[in-house]
Amino acid sequence: MNSRICYIVILLCFFACHSDRYQEKATRLYEYGIEIESFQPDSAAYLYRRALSLTSPNSDLSVALHLRLGNLLRTHHLYNRALEEHTIALKECMANDSTKYTARALREVGKDYLYKNSPDSALGYIKEALSLSEAASDTLEMTAAHNNLSVVYGELKDLEQATKHAYRAISLSKDSTLIYRTYSAIGKMFLLSGQYDSAYHYSRQGSLSPNIYTRANSYKQLCEVALETKNGVLYEECVNLLNLANDSIEKINRTESMGETEYQYDLEQILYTEKTRYYRWIAVVIIGALQTEVTKRV
Repeated sequence: MNSRICYIVILLCFFACHSDRYQEKATRLYEYGIEIESFQPDSAAYLYRRALSLTSPNSDLSVALHLRLGNLLRTHHLYNRALEEHTIALKECMANDSTKYTARALREVGKDYLYKNSPDSALGYIKEALSLSEAASDTLEMTAAHNNLSVVYGELKDLEQATKHAYRAISLSKDSTLIYRTYSAIGKMFLLSGQYDSAYHYSRQGSLSPNIYTRANSYKQLCEVALETKNGVLYEECVNLLNLANDSIEKINRTESMGETEYQYDLEQILYTEKTRYYRWIAVVIIGALQTEVTKRV
């Protein structure tokens, strides 16, 4: 009896050590994926997938991986894929009662719906994310939620609410990148309402962002301001800047490559499933043969 207990303890220790090694490897893959994401997005996506295969579901690392992978896929316009990953992250947050990532997961799902041109669906998720982040006094998430809500309300043509949330995001934010993004969003609100002086001011502020996507949006808005106010000099300046920004974005984006990576992942999953079925079938045949042999001997 004592020897059996000893064997069980040894096995448990073995599996625990094995699990720790998997977790460490998954963490290293995750961190390396973040490092190369900006210049090798398809490779980063593959690393995140590998890390997920080594990570326990519902863990904080698993949730973080699904969130990161979802954001990367959305950046490369794979919106359905992004929604799948963010939805898994949200389900895993609910499964382990984790509040660390729940607000963010809700907000990311809302953003996916926004990118899929469903602002009504986005609104509910992001409002819930704001409530959770306020309850947790998470300033960073509160700022992001207000910023996202400003965009949602802008899409819904509720400019009063859109501007209110944009100003709230600015008042809370300590992140300059997010502030510039919010300036650009406010510029869009004033542009839609025909207040071109204010639209120019905030869009020009947004164009100072270190983020190329925010700059491109701001240049586009400034072009529209120039057309509405018949300012040819401003239009020529901003069109040139917009073209330069778009050239940079095209170099950064590797949507086609990312799509190929996702296709390869699907193919690997199919092959893995078929291989598993094959091994099970072989096992059943062998067990059946052994049982037949035993029966004959009896």
